[in-house]
Amino acid sequence: MRALCLGCVTLLWAFGLGAQTVPKEVDSLAARLQNGDESVRRRIESITRPLLISANERKLQGDIAHRVASLALILAEPISPPENRPTKREMDWRRPAVRILRQALADDSGDVWSASRMEQLTPYPYLWLAPGRELAHLRALARRTAALPTALGLAWFGLELEVGSPDSATIALTALSAAQVSPAVKSHLRAELEFARGRNVAGIEAYYQGARAIASSDDVATFTRDLSWIARTEELAEWRRLPADGHAQEAWLRAFWTRRDFRDGRPAGTRLPEHFARWRAALRDYRWDLDGSVALAMTTGDVAGFDYNDGDAKFPIDDAQSELIYSNRLNPLSRILDDRGRLVMRLGLPTAQSTLPGVTAGSGENLTWITPDGPTMVGFSRPGAKVDKDPRKPPVILMKYGMLGRNYPVGDLMAVCQLDPRLCSLAGSVEISMMTARNLGAGTLPTPPWKNQANRIRIDYTRMRELAERSEANRETFSDSLGAVLQAYGIPGGGMLVVTSVPVERLVPSAKVRDTTRMLGVRLRSSVGDSAKGVIVAGLDTVRTWPTAAPPLPGSQVSSWALVPSPTGVWSIDIVVSSMGGRAGTGRMLREVPVIALDAPTLTVSDPILGRKGSGLTWKNARGILVELNPTGAWRKSDVAVLNYTLVGAVLGHVLDTRIEIWDIQGKPKQPRLAISFSEPATGVMQDVRRELVLRELEAGAYRIVVSIRDAIENVASSRERRLTVTN
Repeated sequence: MRALCLGCVTLLWAFGLGAQTVPKEVDSLAARLQNGDESVRRRIESITRPLLISANERKLQGDIAHRVASLALILAEPISPPENRPTKREMDWRRPAVRILRQALADDSGDVWSASRMEQLTPYPYLWLAPGRELAHLRALARRTAALPTALGLAWFGLELEVGSPDSATIALTALSAAQVSPAVKSHLRAELEFARGRNVAGIEAYYQGARAIASSDDVATFTRDLSWIARTEELAEWRRLPADGHAQEAWLRAFWTRRDFRDGRPAGTRLPEHFARWRAALRDYRWDLDGSVALAMTTGDVAGFDYNDGDAKFPIDDAQSELIYSNRLNPLSRILDDRGRLVMRLGLPTAQSTLPGVTAGSGENLTWITPDGPTMVGFSRPGAKVDKDPRKPPVILMKYGMLGRNYPVGDLMAVCQLDPRLCSLAGSVEISMMTARNLGAGTLPTPPWKNQANRIRIDYTRMRELAERSEANRETFSDSLGAVLQAYGIPGGGMLVVTSVPVERLVPSAKVRDTTRMLGVRLRSSVGDSAKGVIVAGLDTVRTWPTAAPPLPGSQVSSWALVPSPTGVWSIDIVVSSMGGRAGTGRMLREVPVIALDAPTLTVSDPILGRKGSGLTWKNARGILVELNPTGAWRKSDVAVLNYTLVGAVLGHVLDTRIEIWDIQGKPKQPRLAISFSEPATGVMQDVRRELVLRELEAGAYRIVVSIRDAIENVASSRERRLTVTN
């Protein structure tokens, strides 16, 4: 009877009765368990299990539902961070707790307590429901609550930007009071909103205003989220070592984003808004958790017989080859974005996309990006789970999860071979080999040759995927190369002289259009600065045009020069030349280009300009000296190369010893191919020097010219070098 009575008490409590006596005991036991007394765990479990059964039957509401959920979460402790795989005990107790909280919120749209508890378990940008459903709950809470708790207010704002609208996100941002979020966080949120509205200038200003206001570890964490998707390990380590005083963070972040603009050949301030655009696109289209499974402490590995390779058309593997080189990453690195989203954050939206036809549509796709190392194609598919022990039964695709990157293009070989011609020949070889095997009987054929081909293709795709995951850029992409030759020279006290040459056939591919065109033009964009420190000191964005009175001759080129004023120093320069419509383009970064000061205190030789006599393109320096250029960047053996440089800091009357050497670039030459030495007195503190070089003794190939000048009296010397390409 006693046992029956206890059971009755528990059952009554489950139906909302007896709440005056039982909760007191449970509260005491729960406190002991949280303080490390494991001896009471079984007692709490025996009380909680029947309550969870009642909860599953939707018999708990209000405060009772909150208490039961709290008990289950205490039993689930320690709660893992959303990014970590939960323990078995956590999964067993956390799942029913979250289901109770979800039901409580569905029963009462003003249940702030339940929503806050779920947000605590999975703070945004993690999800405790599918994005649209979670946003609907948060909007309902906002209508019924004077002021949402901070975490819910931040989630409301984030989901409005993700699946709502900028206008509704503005309302959510306004609802966050100054007491709820710091000035740094508020400015960061405002930057997100401005970027979403397309107001990039205002967004950049708000972002760095927030950086200046950083004053706590929470502020740092807000900005760290942006960096974590793309920053190198050493960059993150450097960022985390900074003191949280705002000024250091702002300077570091400006250098971080400017480094990427400079490296990618983009104007300063381009990458930051692009990063936030990628973030919005990745959340919208490439989430890993599509229904709040992270809140339920579920992982794809929970499914019996789970196999990440199921559901894909795999290349046949030679048994002699190690399986290790073919293995896929078995877990996504993020439980916010799937592997597609991770690459979107690093490389931007894909330039090409192919989804699979028929019944497998939606379970796999192949995406192509233009990376700094060339086009890269990666296959993706959703994880599959076997639900039957019979291996002949097809797997069930887990549509509630995002996609994983594979080491091969997904889908039937014949369906995807349009992406790579090698796949077509492989598909045909496999089919012929299989037909032959069926006709001749098993065991009568040696290892078919297509297996080696399959291995090579799989290795290629594995490398492509790994390269894509290591790459990170925002390069401007063109459908065609412009084939332009781009050069830059440091001008003493003046900046950078940019010399370009563009083949007319590349600029206007159609012969008919070319013959009728009377004006040619290109866009020239250039940035000068320190690529390592992320500092841009000068820039130029202009248009160059050439009138054409008659149809251009075959092989003709249009060439020009432009001076980019910049301070003295040793700089990198990024040059991008593109057609007026942006169809074709060429970009190049040149490093360690010296711009010397005119008042250098010691003997200094400028960056040498290597031109070609009779090239047709000249530039006049500040002292009126005409300097021949060579826009093609190459010299025939019959050409005369013209070497121009400026000396500053010389002592009038001192004899200067000059030596000009031409060295092979390939191999380890012990002596120069050609060498010229002469001595002559300095004619002034500054002097322009012009020398003609005959190239007929050189073979076709690549060389470097080294100019060395020494003042023996002052015991000072200076040298510079320039590349030289000789053709037949």
